[in-house]
Amino acid sequence: MHALAVGDELTVTGPVQNFPLAVGAGRYVLVAGGIGITALVAMASALRRRGADYELVFAGRSRRVMAYLDELSAEHGDRIRVHVDDEGTRLSVPDLVSTIAAAPNAATTELYMCGPIGLMDAIRSSWTEHALPQANLRFETFGSSGRFDAEEFLVRLPQLGREIAVASDTSILDALNAAGIDTLSDCRKGECGLCLAKIVEVEGTIDHRDVFLSEAQKQRSTTLCLCVSRAVAGNTGDRASVTLHLT
Repeated sequence: MHALAVGDELTVTGPVQNFPLAVGAGRYVLVAGGIGITALVAMASALRRRGADYELVFAGRSRRVMAYLDELSAEHGDRIRVHVDDEGTRLSVPDLVSTIAAAPNAATTELYMCGPIGLMDAIRSSWTEHALPQANLRFETFGSSGRFDAEEFLVRLPQLGREIAVASDTSILDALNAAGIDTLSDCRKGECGLCLAKIVEVEGTIDHRDVFLSEAQKQRSTTLCLCVSRAVAGNTGDRASVTLHLT
């Protein structure tokens, strides 16, 4: 974008909907954290027009930074629940999910969420703990900033006899493509799993920044998403490295 000049011609696609609202659920719960509300505003309006059984849960740090709050409150009335950190009404994820699980229509309740990765990870974990249908949990992310600061590391590819440095401001996927190594990818946000690669060996720690792998899979660290995940050395002073097998 920043390299464009006035008069440059671009070929663009039309709008793409990768976070659709399904029809026919017994109940809907929409959960927004901060600016994640932008993905759910139209969904909530559509559900209201349909006369569907729905609830909109909106959480934020402060009312002054919670977009559309007044409009949503006026439109949805008692269908909206607002949780504000600086008012002492912070959202309790365990309470939210346990209430869904205890309801008679739990098996047909769909939850749609968008917001900070920490909030969504907490909901996904609690959803799994309550053995709710995974297909009924739907989300859109802005990506994950990870657990560690980004740093340069090495990627080794024994099958190709290559070793490639990944700078702190680029991804493994982009570094491989820049080195002439073609890989499959799609979302580039760690959502689809198309760029998944097998981890053969790691010197350091893998910082999984995707939302595709489960928490158990991340702990095992046998695979990673090339588009977002990284390796870090921490405080050792050495450069981390990860040996991968590309499928």
